[in-house]
Amino acid sequence: MTDISDITNKRSVLFCRISSREQEMGQSIDAQLQNLRSYCKRQSFSVIKEYTITESSTRGDRKKFTEMLSFVKQQKTKIIIVADCVDRIQRSFRESIELSDLVHANKIEIHFVRENLIISSESNTSDNMRWDFGVLAAKSYVSNLSDNVKRSLKYNWEHGRWQGSAPLGYLNARTKDNKADVIIDEERAPLIKQLFEEYATGLQTTHSLVEWCKKHNLTSRGDRRGPGKVISRAGIYLILKNHFYYGWMKIKGTMYKHNYPAIIDKDLFDKVQILLTKVYPNKDEEELPDVPVKAGRRYRYELFPFSGLFKCGNCGHLMTPERHVKPSGKEYIHYKCCHMVKTCKQKTLNQNEIMRQFYESVADKLYLTPKQMKELKSKIRPYLKSQNIEIATNADVQHNLSVAKERKSRLVKMLLDGLIDKKTYTNTLAEIETNIQENEHLLEKYQENNVDIAESISNIIEFAGNLREIIESSRMADRREIFGILLSNSVIIEREARISLKKPYDSLLKSNGYLSWLGQLDSNQ
Repeated sequence: MTDISDITNKRSVLFCRISSREQEMGQSIDAQLQNLRSYCKRQSFSVIKEYTITESSTRGDRKKFTEMLSFVKQQKTKIIIVADCVDRIQRSFRESIELSDLVHANKIEIHFVRENLIISSESNTSDNMRWDFGVLAAKSYVSNLSDNVKRSLKYNWEHGRWQGSAPLGYLNARTKDNKADVIIDEERAPLIKQLFEEYATGLQTTHSLVEWCKKHNLTSRGDRRGPGKVISRAGIYLILKNHFYYGWMKIKGTMYKHNYPAIIDKDLFDKVQILLTKVYPNKDEEELPDVPVKAGRRYRYELFPFSGLFKCGNCGHLMTPERHVKPSGKEYIHYKCCHMVKTCKQKTLNQNEIMRQFYESVADKLYLTPKQMKELKSKIRPYLKSQNIEIATNADVQHNLSVAKERKSRLVKMLLDGLIDKKTYTNTLAEIETNIQENEHLLEKYQENNVDIAESISNIIEFAGNLREIIESSRMADRREIFGILLSNSVIIEREARISLKKPYDSLLKSNGYLSWLGQLDSNQ
C-alpha cells in the first residue's frame, strides 16, 4: 500500500523563464516546459502549478517569482520546485537567502534538471557549493553584460552621440536607418537662446526668468500624461549650466563634444557662467539654487573602512566611527554605539582591533599560495563546460551568420531554377536579410566587448585568495568599497567583531580547503 505522505511529498511546481533577448534568438519556453514535465513524469512528481514567464531575472520586482514563493509558503506539505537550471530562477544572490531559509525549514526542495542538482535540507556541502557557484557564474555573466552596456555608452559619448532624453530645446528622433538621433526643436530652441541672452544682460535673475518663461510660453515637453509645464527656477538654473547648448556634453565630470547643432556660442555661455558664479559663489555645478547653504561650521566628510557595516550586538543600532587625538598627538579611531537604547552597555572597539580580527578570521583563511591559485583556476573552464554554462564569445553568432548567408545563396538558386515564385523569394529574402543584419550587429558587439565568464570567476577567486594584500595596498576610500562588497549583517559584541560575509565568500570561507571551492568536480574529474 502506498504511503500517502510519500505522494504529498512529491507535489511539484514548475518554474520556466526566458529573457526577452533569448526569445528574440528563437529559444522557446514551450520546449523548456516540456522538458520539465518529462522530468517530473520520470520522477513520479505530481505537477500542481506551472509558472512561465518572459522577463529578466535581474530587473524589476520579479512578480512571478514572488508569486511562486508566496504560493509555496501557503502549502502545508513540502513542495518541489523544478527548474531547467540555476540561472532560470536567479542570476544574483538576492533570492538565495529566502530560498535557503525555505530549504532549511524543509518547506521546499529545488531540482535543477540540466545540472542534475537537487537542493534539500539534507544536501551536503558539495551540492550547496555547486548551487552557490552556479549563481556566481550566472551573476558574473550578468555583471559582464552590464560592463558591456557601460562600455557601449562610453563609446557613443566619445563619438559624440547623446544617450537618453534630449535637453529642452532639442528633440529625440530617428534616422533613416532607425538609429537614435537628436534634432533641434524649432519651437523651443529660439526661446532657449533668448533665455541665455536675457540672463547675460545682468538685468535678470533666475527668479524673474520664471515669469519671462510664462510670458513667452517656454514650457517643458508634454507627454501622454499631459501638456508641458512652466519651467521652475531650479530648471532654469540647470538650463543655464548645461554645456550641451554650445556643443559639448558633460557626463560624470567628463566633457565630450557632440555631433548636434549648437543653440548658443561658447562666449555667451561663459558670460552667463560668470554672472551665475557671482550670484551663487558657493554652489557646486550640479547644485540647485533653491537649496540653501547652511551657515555655521563646515565639517570635512571622512570615509572610514567600516562605516555603516557593523551593528551593535546588544541593541541593533549602527556602530559609528570616531577619530580621537591623544595629548601626545597620536590619533586613533574607535567604533561606538549611539546608545539610543539607554540600557545598551556596548563598549567601543578600536578600528585596528577590528582589522586584526578580520585578517585573522577571514583574509588569512582565504589566502591561497600561487600554486594553489593556479591549480584552482585551471578547474574553472572544465566546470563551466560540465554544467553547460555558455562562455559568451562570437563563435555562435558567426555560425548563425554563416547559416543565414548560405540560406540566401540557396534562395537565389531556387529562384533561378524556377522552384519558387518571385513573391515568395522577396518575402523570404527580406526575412533572411533582417537575420543577417541582426547577426552582423551582434558580431560587432561581441568583437568590441568580448564577455568571458571564466575570466570573471578567476578574478573573484584571485580577489578572495589575495584579500589581505589587496586591502593593505589600497587607499582608504577603496578599502571601504572592498569591505562593502564583503561584509553583510556583521555585529560587534563587547570586544569581538563577529564578521558575516556576503555570498559567495561565506561559502568559500566555510569550505574545507581550497580544492573544495570547486568540490562539485570531485565526481567527474
